[in-house]
Amino acid sequence: HTPHFIAIDKINQYWFVTTISSGYVGRYNLDTDKFIDKILVEDSPALMVLNKANKKLYVSRMMPMAGMMMGAVSTIVQEIDYSSPDGMILGNEFIIGSPAPHGLGINSEGSEVYVASNTADWLYKITTKTGEIDREIMDSSIGNAPDLITLRLKPIQIVSVENDLLFVTCSSGEWWDFINQEYVFIPGQVQLWNSNSMTLIDTLQFDWKASPWHIIDAPNSKMVYV
Repeated sequence: HTPHFIAIDKINQYWFVTTISSGYVGRYNLDTDKFIDKILVEDSPALMVLNKANKKLYVSRMMPMAGMMMGAVSTIVQEIDYSSPDGMILGNEFIIGSPAPHGLGINSEGSEVYVASNTADWLYKITTKTGEIDREIMDSSIGNAPDLITLRLKPIQIVSVENDLLFVTCSSGEWWDFINQEYVFIPGQVQLWNSNSMTLIDTLQFDWKASPWHIIDAPNSKMVYV
């Protein structure tokens, strides 16, 4: 099944896991680790974020499962409702304009979900109540269309802090420049965005081999750990 990512709801006492090979999201009891239920989302479910107050789970769906549309990629962020005693229920499907949504973030109110395309380097803001979607390219110097696969910055994960800031990790690394027909070494980096205006504030760069991956914010200080 290839378990990929875990999200924890301490308020409602659940933890969830995505299985990227078989396409399921599983739910477990946080106290006993007892399996509760699972739901099939297909499309290689990757990362998750939670709206704990409304018992909503958001899952990035990267690519169709084996046997479906060979070579195609997903553009869907899946909403799952886990408020029912009868089990999890598939909710809205938010379709972004880029392939392979992976990194996910959510604000503290659960009113906005943020997603980054791992292959096209575009960042999206989804207003969960209305379905409105805003978008911005992550590197304006490249200027690729949102549906064009570049595999350049390769954003991995997003964390929302203070309700108007986003940290985005980009694994980057060796990149083939099709225009100039040469390899370019892109520094691994963490980008800081204003989520209200969807503008890039700052970029912290590492070595091109560093590959910043998962990120988490500290609960009692203005720190994030990568």
